[in-house]
Amino acid sequence: MARILLALIGLGAVAHAATVEVRLTDPLGDPLPVRVHVRDSEDNPWPAGVDSTLLSHGAMGGYFYTDGPFLMNIPSGPTRIVAGHGFEWDPLDTTVPIEGDTVLTFALSPRFDLRQEGWFGCDIHTHANHAPFDYPPLTPEQVYHVARCEDLALIWCLDNDYEFIGAPDPVSDPMTLVYFTTEYRHMAMGHVALLGLKELIGDMAGWDSCSVYPLLSMTHAEWSPGPDEAMILVHPQTGAGFFQDSGWPGNGLGRELPVMVALGHLEALALADYSNDPDVFLEDWYGLLGCGFCVPPAAGTDAVLPGYYARPPGGYRVYALEGEGVAHNARDWVKALRAGRSFVTNCPLIPHFSVEGADLGDTLHLPGTRAIVNVSFSIRSVLPLQQATIISNGEPAASLPLGGGAFGCVIDTTLRVPVPQSTWLALRVDGQTSCPHVVASELFAHTAPVYVHVDSIPPSRPEEIQHFLTWIGWLELYADMRGFWESDEIRAEVMQMFDDAREVFNCCFRIPPDPFELQTPPDGSVVSAFAPISFDWSRAIDPEEYDIVTYVLEIAGDSAFADPMLTLPTPISQYLLDEPPGESERTYWWRVRAEDQGHNVTWGTPGSFSFFLSEDMAEVDSHTPPIRAFRAWPNPSSGRVWFQLAAPLARSARVEILDVLGRCIAASDRSASLIRSPDGERLFWDGRDHAGAPVTSGCYWVRPGRARPRPFLIVR
Repeated sequence: MARILLALIGLGAVAHAATVEVRLTDPLGDPLPVRVHVRDSEDNPWPAGVDSTLLSHGAMGGYFYTDGPFLMNIPSGPTRIVAGHGFEWDPLDTTVPIEGDTVLTFALSPRFDLRQEGWFGCDIHTHANHAPFDYPPLTPEQVYHVARCEDLALIWCLDNDYEFIGAPDPVSDPMTLVYFTTEYRHMAMGHVALLGLKELIGDMAGWDSCSVYPLLSMTHAEWSPGPDEAMILVHPQTGAGFFQDSGWPGNGLGRELPVMVALGHLEALALADYSNDPDVFLEDWYGLLGCGFCVPPAAGTDAVLPGYYARPPGGYRVYALEGEGVAHNARDWVKALRAGRSFVTNCPLIPHFSVEGADLGDTLHLPGTRAIVNVSFSIRSVLPLQQATIISNGEPAASLPLGGGAFGCVIDTTLRVPVPQSTWLALRVDGQTSCPHVVASELFAHTAPVYVHVDSIPPSRPEEIQHFLTWIGWLELYADMRGFWESDEIRAEVMQMFDDAREVFNCCFRIPPDPFELQTPPDGSVVSAFAPISFDWSRAIDPEEYDIVTYVLEIAGDSAFADPMLTLPTPISQYLLDEPPGESERTYWWRVRAEDQGHNVTWGTPGSFSFFLSEDMAEVDSHTPPIRAFRAWPNPSSGRVWFQLAAPLARSARVEILDVLGRCIAASDRSASLIRSPDGERLFWDGRDHAGAPVTSGCYWVRPGRARPRPFLIVR
């Protein structure tokens, strides 16, 4: 009886299944290579797992690739079929009531043809031979098949020496190029795509060295790429903390970015990548443009083609303008990308953007009397869009609602935009969609900028410059923390490159700090040879916002400072000298200079003070003794830090936590996160600022009472 029941159940299941043949074609009825998503009547993906014939994947609700026709066995009932061929063809999104065996034919249509206008879309970052492996490494023929389905004009597979020939693979055709090249992985400084590589360089398996040497900038300088080659920093922001580098995402973070840009060792920056956090990350790119650098945008996916749960290649791509009437080739494509004739997108298209006739990547020179410019642009999209925004120096300058019409978007218009100072202008497009053909619900596109120089001066945003100067300071600290220097000469070479990059950023600071006054110890005073000496002076204000002043205290045995005994830098206007500067029972002189980031110097007034170092406590001038040494534990810390003092701290003494810029971010009289023990000998800080927000990884300083601030590290 049990056997009969099971047989009946089996017959019922077969009776409710249907064999469906699907044919996807172009308007002429020819088979069309496409990416397909199928959800059956029970809301399950088809196929349900790994299928090497269809190269099925489980991401985005499930998808697979076909040259046009495919056959499936699915339950009867409403079945959703989504199929797409890149961003220039209308995607198919339909629900079909399956009642039995049937044949379904759908014709997809091209809405736009950017190839005819000289634009070619590319994914700069994919992998055909990369774990996790749910399929064997893809052959060039399989990569070509996937690229055709995604309507990619060029796909770069970054698999080191796998299938590398230093040119487009022979499977390529004029519409679809496949190029196997290298992802050069520096596990401390960042990962880069080497586009157009003709010969393998270095160790293509990746850098697992404990040291930061050699920097990516050094590799770029040694490679010296030609005009049709490029080094592009991929997934520059992985979500890792700056000092977090044990495994992914820390060993993929693009830490070297400001150095590469400042020294001219980067051809483009990937704004979009599945390994970015978030996928689209613009903040650092905006910042570099605001510093006056020309940085072309790029985009890729880091799609692992053999991985079942990977999202598809081409989900984010970069279009580059090779020019109308030219034969598409990898050399001209890379040249166009390097020139900044590009836009990045996950569906919307921006085939035109110009400012007063200056095209993408160009520099427009304006006289200081010109305050408004005409910005013209074109937008094309097969899906609805909501907003177009002209970005100036990282901020919205003008916007145009796009209505979000059901049939996509076609816009050709001109807007007038104010330009009160040197800037860069670009177009951003945004929208929302529920179409599974797109890899994100947020539709996005962004052009490369047009650089606008008023009176021949490039943009210069001090707040952005300061951000990258701080970043370079973190790099120096990080490099020494990582250590493992093979020699002092190698360390000096790395630090010199950091210094060279800093000088490029520093050049915008031109005005010296304002005058300031020496205070303690006053001129002619007597100080003890057996107690720390507290040196104080008034703060030197720098008139340039975001410039930073560093003080240098000099102590000498003669009033001419012919040979200073001590030269002591400090970020704040005081210094606690724990040990006497020299022999007692003699006179010393001290002075202070304030130096900004542009190396502009202002000396304190008067020029110097003298003090007598005495062993007789009766002669010492009366003053409140400062707090002596202390230590932080643990150091580095993940955020919670104990400070052990050498002497009790008075209840009324203020305790401050300072960042590397000398700014107070937490204080005992205004932050609940900074507390002291009842005996005054210990302090505790939970790693939060005045507002209660956790601080980021970096170097911080603690200053209890009048003590000299001491550094410690936060590594999250």
